[in-house]
Amino acid sequence: MNDIKEYYVSREDRILETEREIYDLIVNFMEANRYAPSSKELKTLSGLGSTSTVHSYLKRLREKGLIDWIDKRPRSLRVIK
Repeated sequence: MNDIKEYYVSREDRILETEREIYDLIVNFMEANRYAPSSKELKTLSGLGSTSTVHSYLKRLREKGLIDWIDKRPRSLRVIK
């Protein structure tokens, strides 16, 4: 009767998954276009609801040392390999 197993993803796993998706979007965009995506472009590509949400993910990726940028400079985002 209880043969159905529930699939539960913790909040932490969801965040890590989304961070990976954003990182991959950045890498793919830069490879295809030779310049960094804007926050609005990342919002559109990722399906996130606002650029504020995009910024929060970018900040986390920066804190983890995966990306960096120059503050207040458009398209200065870079991937750290």
